[in-house]
Amino acid sequence: MKRFLWMVGLVQVCAFGGGLQERIDAASAAGGGVVRIGPGVHVSPALQLKSGVTLRLEAGAVLQAETNAAAYAATEGHAFILADDVDNVAIEGEGVIDGGGAAFPVSSLVVVQQPRLIWFRDCRKVRVEDVTLRNGRRWTCYFDRCNGVVARRVKIRSLLQHCCDGFDIECKNALIEDCDILTQDDAIVFKSRSSDYTVSDVTVRNCRLASNCSLIKVGTETLGGIRNITVEDCVCSRNTFSFAPDRREWKEFKGCGLPDGPFAFAGIALGMLDGGRLENVTIRRIALNDTSLVPVFIRLARRNRRILPGPSVLRNVLIEDVTGAALSSIGCSITGLEDLRPSGITLRNVNLQVKTGSRLPPDPFPEIPEKGLYVGMWLGVLPAYGFYLRHADDITFENVTVRPDGTDVRPLFRADDCRRVSGMCEKVE
Repeated sequence: MKRFLWMVGLVQVCAFGGGLQERIDAASAAGGGVVRIGPGVHVSPALQLKSGVTLRLEAGAVLQAETNAAAYAATEGHAFILADDVDNVAIEGEGVIDGGGAAFPVSSLVVVQQPRLIWFRDCRKVRVEDVTLRNGRRWTCYFDRCNGVVARRVKIRSLLQHCCDGFDIECKNALIEDCDILTQDDAIVFKSRSSDYTVSDVTVRNCRLASNCSLIKVGTETLGGIRNITVEDCVCSRNTFSFAPDRREWKEFKGCGLPDGPFAFAGIALGMLDGGRLENVTIRRIALNDTSLVPVFIRLARRNRRILPGPSVLRNVLIEDVTGAALSSIGCSITGLEDLRPSGITLRNVNLQVKTGSRLPPDPFPEIPEKGLYVGMWLGVLPAYGFYLRHADDITFENVTVRPDGTDVRPLFRADDCRRVSGMCEKVE
């Protein structure tokens, strides 16, 4: 098949109108090709990426989203760039895709009415390489029910609005590597929004992460399955900016020893809350550094007391070779409910520095089964300053050490209604 190479004019500022979409359509109709965007700032309405097309942004190119809601008619308002049920698509190059979030007052947007920056939906063979994605108004890059995804050397800077995740991963057979992500919301987050779909066989590696929410997260939407997930060799850092009010004044964090922001709520947060299944997860060689209030947070529950669509499972998780420092005295946790019990979880070679305090939790400690994946959900500290376990089975601690910064009225480790717990975290003076 004949392949076409389309060159967008080298001008400083260009409003594409329908021109860029016409070039994408023509390249796809011709059997596939590369649509090039040269240096300069190019303003465009929403676009649909078509089968066989590579969108290449040259160095110095900025593809700028229009901020007018009417400009999103082509994607029904849901994305600046949408690829819907297409094959062999790519976005590459050293240029920038800008979602226009900087055009609005900070934290001013109604999130559900805002477009994602890039949305790949029901696609096969997707590739995103080398580009910078910035100033989103919602999720930055969403891989939705795709099969065969590669994202490599992508730089994400999305700090100016709420719900600006980095990569939202809901796909099969994916590799995300060597990416650099700074986000207001979750940096890397796995979702399963439909009970008839299983996210599987995804590897995230060699990435640099910073977030004001969670750094590595499974949760938020978990109706379906998530399995065979590996996250490895990632380095985390504190974020550069947060528009959140001083979190030390929030009622859920009073007396928890919070520092000045910005910081992440959680480093590694794994949760199944809506009836899905999370299994076969490996998270290893992660340098959390001093980034998060709670380095490890694992939760199996039923959010909002909902009736679950089927058996809910959180099992077969390995967290190993992880270092970090807790920025609060809340404590790490692995918790479930009496009838929903996380199981088969191993922590190996985990070394954490933690904050201590003088605050005691309520006694008895509340169950709050309707709550989700939020480190402030208990409105204070946990019953242990190292690790607290409740309603969890087959939990193994191997060479897990905790270095406290002082003394605490709580124990280092506590397990309530747990079966077959092997080892425990150890205090290092």
